[in-house]
Amino acid sequence: MSMDKQGQQRYALGAGLYKLRLASSGGKGKSGGSRTILAVKQGEPLIWLHLLKKNDKGNVTTGELKKLKTLADILQGLSQVDIDKLVKRGELLEVQDYV
Repeated sequence: MSMDKQGQQRYALGAGLYKLRLASSGGKGKSGGSRTILAVKQGEPLIWLHLLKKNDKGNVTTGELKKLKTLADILQGLSQVDIDKLVKRGELLEVQDYV
């Protein structure tokens, strides 16, 4: 994921978490889209933590962000062997194609 400084500031939630807006099929305008929360760490794979429909919930709370950051720290600390085990057990999903 490549972002310039302006993009980083615009979408940054702090602590390496970023919000990305997505267009949803059937959604109309910004209010009909979705938001995703991503964990970004230099030199590490991007981690897709959370997806929510904007019309269901406008934003995540501060408490939710703290929990998502904790989850990101845990996932970013896993070895490739651990990640492979979690993917095999269906507890983690690796997205390899563009969505």
